[in-house]
Amino acid sequence: MSITVITRMSDSDEKPYTIGEIFSIGKNYRHPDSALVSYPNAAKNTLGSFPKNKDYKIAIIGAGASGITSLYELSRIARNQNSGKINVTLYESDYNNFIKLKNSISPFSLDVYGKRAGRVFAARSREREEKDHSVYEIGAMRFPEIAGLTWHYASIAFGDDKSVEIFPNPGKVPTEFVFGDRVDRYVYKNGTEYWLDSNSPTKVIKDIIKEGLAGTEKEPNISLYPIGCKDPIKISNELKNKDTTKVRLKEIQQQWKNFVNAYDSITLESAVRRIVKEKVKCLPQIVGVEKEEDKINYYIELFGCFGFGTGGFKSIFNISLIEMMRLILWDYSNEYLLPVEENVQFFSNLYDKACKDNSKFVVNVEYARVCDVCHSGSGDGVKAIVFDYKIKDGKEENCITRGEYDFAILAIPPKQLSAVVSRAGFNNTERNIKFGIMLVITIKQ
Repeated sequence: MSITVITRMSDSDEKPYTIGEIFSIGKNYRHPDSALVSYPNAAKNTLGSFPKNKDYKIAIIGAGASGITSLYELSRIARNQNSGKINVTLYESDYNNFIKLKNSISPFSLDVYGKRAGRVFAARSREREEKDHSVYEIGAMRFPEIAGLTWHYASIAFGDDKSVEIFPNPGKVPTEFVFGDRVDRYVYKNGTEYWLDSNSPTKVIKDIIKEGLAGTEKEPNISLYPIGCKDPIKISNELKNKDTTKVRLKEIQQQWKNFVNAYDSITLESAVRRIVKEKVKCLPQIVGVEKEEDKINYYIELFGCFGFGTGGFKSIFNISLIEMMRLILWDYSNEYLLPVEENVQFFSNLYDKACKDNSKFVVNVEYARVCDVCHSGSGDGVKAIVFDYKIKDGKEENCITRGEYDFAILAIPPKQLSAVVSRAGFNNTERNIKFGIMLVITIKQ
């Protein structure tokens, strides 16, 4: 099995989009888990405020996407404060983070200096004696138009008028798909699908699985996995529509909870197998595949390799149907590149805007591995305590240090977050816990 993207076979006739245009598409989308909130619209205004006439010390753990956007939002609050400063300590353990090595050039042929921001990670290949060559995005590289909050911050970082290119997913440009002795060629242009063989088994199974999972925009409802008796694709359209009423959004949120309870134990592969079994009579016969069970397995494998045309799903067959349905409701059909050579520039620009010309906002970057975060004290004297091991010249020091803050923002992945808070925990029983050579009394708030 193979997929070949032929990027120069023909030029796309889709007009280029600007960041502002893409943001207008995704700004009203709501997640099914929190259907009453449109996060891009919520982020238009400052996200809260602090009591006046006081300086605040805040720790942000992690200088990736979440950490930098948190920093930016705090800077907006600081600009609106009439008095008092916000002092932020930004903790980051990655020595190749863009803040530490901004504008640095590696002496090696594969340059990663300053090209990381959490899961956004690039590498630049170059010759020692020559200028830069290829850039490889190893982390986040494609951004769906429905991700309104991402494009909200992109408009801040780059401006609404900046043009972006469509990501060359299979199908978005002329693509060849090989499965066994079959060869399919296809492309999507301006919303229309073109296949060299319009009766291809690959196209047929793709359409059948798509309808079986997502349904259609027309009546009647045909999905085998409806949400509140409606095809998921119809629910997706309601979640994107700015005119969907609050009453209806509440219904969708409850219907989604019911859907989760009903199908959380079902895997994607189980759902695909059920659809194929029900539609096996409609599937083209394959030469050499005589038994019905073999035919079912053939088409499950074919869909696993091809998916909906932009890449196979076999590697995620074991995920919950709920997670797959979130992707369907999210609608990843159109994805774009950021208008930069390295995606880390997105967060570098946002960082600069947070720190620029803001006398009420002070940022200190600590290169350290945070090992524990907890609360200490009681009543008005409660503080967030951050324990860390400083990193100097790429090496971690042996001694633990302690920072005391009014608030701590944990902008790190769930697995890391769990490890950071689990030892101290959130427990409303006062107790002593030893951190290195220090003794701290923690209490839950």
